[in-house]
Amino acid sequence: MNPTIKKLPLLLFLVVAAFFAANPFSLLDFPLDDAWIHRVYSRSFAAGQGFAYNPGVQEAGSTSPLWSIITAPVHWLQPLGNDAVVLAVKLIGIILALMSIHLVKKLGKSINGAETAGVIAASLFAIDPRLAFSALSGMETSLLVTLWLGAALAFIKNRPVLSAVLISLTPVTRPESLLLLPLFGIAAGIAVYLKKWRPRQLATLLILPIPMILWSLFCKTANGHWLPTTFYMKATSLQLGTVQLLAFWNSLSFQGLVPVYILAAVLTLLFINILMTHRTRNTWPFTIFMLAAPAAFLAGVACSREIEFSGYYWTRWFDPASLILTASFSIGIGMLTCGAANLIPGKKAPLALKAFIILALVISLPNFVNSFADRRGHLISDSRAIRLVNVRAGEWISINTPKDAVIGANDAGAIRYFGNRYTLDMMGLNNAELAFSKDSKAAFQKMDWLVIFPSWFEGSSIFQTLEKVGSFAIPPEEYTLTTNKGQAQLVVYRRLKKEMAP
Repeated sequence: MNPTIKKLPLLLFLVVAAFFAANPFSLLDFPLDDAWIHRVYSRSFAAGQGFAYNPGVQEAGSTSPLWSIITAPVHWLQPLGNDAVVLAVKLIGIILALMSIHLVKKLGKSINGAETAGVIAASLFAIDPRLAFSALSGMETSLLVTLWLGAALAFIKNRPVLSAVLISLTPVTRPESLLLLPLFGIAAGIAVYLKKWRPRQLATLLILPIPMILWSLFCKTANGHWLPTTFYMKATSLQLGTVQLLAFWNSLSFQGLVPVYILAAVLTLLFINILMTHRTRNTWPFTIFMLAAPAAFLAGVACSREIEFSGYYWTRWFDPASLILTASFSIGIGMLTCGAANLIPGKKAPLALKAFIILALVISLPNFVNSFADRRGHLISDSRAIRLVNVRAGEWISINTPKDAVIGANDAGAIRYFGNRYTLDMMGLNNAELAFSKDSKAAFQKMDWLVIFPSWFEGSSIFQTLEKVGSFAIPPEEYTLTTNKGQAQLVVYRRLKKEMAP
């Protein structure tokens, strides 16, 4: 195959990523305040302070400690300015996305046996707008997708230790990935049953819990509980009903390359192909890692959270598994294009299959165009909102408050990162005392300044003890992160009295 053709998927992604980043806000800002929370922990880790949200206080406020760790070195660029740090984080996201595209190409070839199938699969995956958005978001999605795909490929290539190491890292990238560990165990059991593995290779299962055990021990030390503080504050009790099933369905159909019915049709054909494949082709692990695992992940998210589909704040929880299914869809298209020999033994892809591929892609074009425009638009508008509201408020705190000030904040990422003051997360996500204490009044009494969304405290008496000293806002219609337009204004208050009830 022509070397240029082999590189086509990577080139396609770089073009898409460049188009997404062709805006100052997309390039130099993050579309979510949570990305700045990651920066707070990464900065502390880079300075040898562990997971300190405030100096000297360890917090289990990160749902992705691995992302905070691997991006920590970018903060050594801080002398060059915040823009250098942001660009370095985005570069890491892009590198991870390129790695995931390469892995999809390898998976496509391993399933079909043809390099052309891998290139087709990787090319389709590369242009998914969710992939470019994730790479530039400052969030952990690209890391999780790369680990997931790498574990799948390593298992198929009969490298159990590497596969186990990679899958063991997924729960410390996103906690919902705990659901992947038992699926790996099932795959390992099948491998032994089919005599692909020696029984002693089941010892690799001992690797699976190690990273999560270490993180859980840290959480227990930091917040007195076995999981991150954010898990207890955001997760709901497990429920399975119509609402959850609808959320699962919407997670598949909300955005991406193709409408959900096209996705389902191609994945069904791919599954049939796998069922008809001889065992020596090792396609059964593909079913577990690339079809069953993302379905379990999506179901886990849908059953444990209250989800809306109004912006990236919500869809980020579904994006990792949705991208894995997109990879499987893309591999299915590559399989159908390059023969579908397992569907039609001894024959190349018939004209009907080729017509189906063309029709599916043509039908999907409006969906792709709309999704592309939506994700690119959100990257710009969400990043702009965070810059004009959260980041500017944090910069104001840095300039206008004494160094020993104690700040109370609703959104506690950019306020802490740019403000560089001792900050109490009023939501409790990064403060175990506020999250778990029955009497949180003591923590509120420490706050000299509050940076809050006034809409969250309508009817509260706290405003009687506050003096408004600054406001950062954008027009509500320009606030695109969530449907809560009250978050379009962030106000800085100075405490007039020390007595204040939360």
